[in-house]
Amino acid sequence: MGRPTLLKPIKWTTDGWPVEKAYPSDALIPKPNGENIGHGFPYSDDFMTSTPRYQWYFDNALRDHLNFGNRKLVMTSKGNHVKESMQIAAYAPNKSYAITVNLKNLSEDNIGGIQLGGNGIASDGKNVFFSDVPDWRKKHSVYPIEMKDGVWLKITNFKKDLSFYYSTDGKVWKKFADSMRSSDSYRFSLFSYGSGKTEFYDFRYQGLE
Repeated sequence: MGRPTLLKPIKWTTDGWPVEKAYPSDALIPKPNGENIGHGFPYSDDFMTSTPRYQWYFDNALRDHLNFGNRKLVMTSKGNHVKESMQIAAYAPNKSYAITVNLKNLSEDNIGGIQLGGNGIASDGKNVFFSDVPDWRKKHSVYPIEMKDGVWLKITNFKKDLSFYYSTDGKVWKKFADSMRSSDSYRFSLFSYGSGKTEFYDFRYQGLE
């Protein structure tokens, strides 16, 4: 059962001390007036600082694979598949949200992408494609691109319904023909696999509710 938490209202004295209001522990306590003002923590990251922001999780043993700062994250790739890749991850506070990032320094030997739960999209600099799907789906989900200043990838999650987008300028977006339904829709990640170093710029998180 864990440890149930009981929240009881308080009132503040004129000199700034909290005092518990007189409600029996088994009484119905009326909900206080007010509105949901959100959590107040920004989840977007411009990668300005050399220290990872608080929202990111990663394997500390592989910290040397991550170089933050100067408006980019340089991620040293590892593995030959997204399941073996280098990743940083975070957990969304919203039921519906969108994530967007700009990727550079991609090649056939160095794949970078974004993932939401177990569903993601990636690029090798010449094509954009699903990162981990059966062959029958992969065949008609490869989109050629002419990359000039990297590629932008975006995933939107609307109450576990996922849509996937890509852009070569960050302004005009093209949508994947296939969408997906996810049961693991709160965890999102940036990943890189192969033998190079993927550059990530201007990660954006947007709540949609």
